[in-house]
Amino acid sequence: MARFISNVQDKLTESSKGLALFLFKLFSGLIIGLTMALAAQEIFGFSNLVFFFVIVCMTGIFLRIANKWNLLIMVLFDLFAVVAALLLKMYVVMAP
Repeated sequence: MARFISNVQDKLTESSKGLALFLFKLFSGLIIGLTMALAAQEIFGFSNLVFFFVIVCMTGIFLRIANKWNLLIMVLFDLFAVVAALLLKMYVVMAP
């Protein structure tokens, strides 16, 4: 009985870690999709339906790419994305 409870506890821990990693990937994909959709909407001026379609497509593409990534790679990717976004913001602010 103790081995069964330990096995259930291990499976529950592994499942919760996998769910947390998936939610982290989903959040990152949604942020990337939102950024791309906002940029495309400003450039092309399309409707809200296409806006949400771009968000869903970009999130799906990102989830497909990040399928095998672990937590460390996700954190490094997000840090790189934040630094790149800050550099672009600094460029826009300082540009004449």
